[in-house]
Amino acid sequence: MRLVRNFTEAIARFLLSAIFLVTSINKMFHWDDFERILGSIFNDWLTYGILPDSLQDAFLSLAHWAPALLIVSTAFEFFGALLILLGWNERLGATLLILLLIPTTFLFHPFWLLEGTERELATPMFLKNLSIIGALIFIALNGTRSRERAVAFSP
Repeated sequence: MRLVRNFTEAIARFLLSAIFLVTSINKMFHWDDFERILGSIFNDWLTYGILPDSLQDAFLSLAHWAPALLIVSTAFEFFGALLILLGWNERLGATLLILLLIPTTFLFHPFWLLEGTERELATPMFLKNLSIIGALIFIALNGTRSRERAVAFSP
């Protein structure tokens, strides 16, 4: 029974971390493309016309910091996923990914500002990220305690 549990946990860790590992490695190999994408996201927010002047200034300055933000976000993404995958300090790994995913979700998938097909595409992506954030919160709160509890209650 313990072997099945350990195997299932390893698969779960792989499944949760795979999207972050693949994306972070992809960023490392296509850095210029992702810098442009991040810069265009900040510019898109300026074109929505809903931001007060102070936030517009913040988004303008963030566009200049796109390379530094990309370095930090890629590091959070890669190391957070690696910690979860390997089961080493998964609470820290989950926290890093939560810190990455919350702003990413709101910046990249603002379905409430979009219409038509764009809205139809952004809504499930936003909800998918919320689901992943929920799983990461569970890991951040429980960490290995869930494994210790499972071992304590196993026959």
